[in-house]
This record gives sequence, structure tokens and C-alpha cells, in this order.
Amino acid sequence: MILCVTSVLSQNVPRLADVRRIYVEKMDNNLDEYLRSSISKQFHGALTVVLKREEADAILAGVNGAARELRALRLR
Repeated sequence: MILCVTSVLSQNVPRLADVRRIYVEKMDNNLDEYLRSSISKQFHGALTVVLKREEADAILAGVNGAARELRALRLR
């Protein structure tokens, strides 16, 4: 799995310590739902998952490599 966090305003890269609101992009196999739930449980309000991209300080995006490989195998 590859994950990256990007700033909503690409010219203004936030420090990780300054991120308080995060948007999780849609991912294969509902990984985004799992991550949203896990972040909410683990950070106890110190990091809030928002549902609208424009409300976020940062965006969590990723690629589930295992799901992509499985899909490629099914297509063969």
C-alpha cells in the first residue's frame, strides 16, 4: 500500500504537526472507510476526518497495491 498526504493548497505544504483536519480519498476495497474509522479512534479528536475536501488541512491518498495486483490477475 502506498499512502501520501498532500496539502489542499499545494503551494502551502503544512507540517504534519499542524494538520488538524484530514480528508481521506476513495480507495480500493473500501480501504478509505477503514482508515477514516481508524484515524478517528486512534487520534481521539486531535485529528479530525472531514467529509469535504475543501475543509481539510491535508488529504490522505493512496493506492492499495494488493488490490491492484488482484484486479490485474482477474483481467487475464
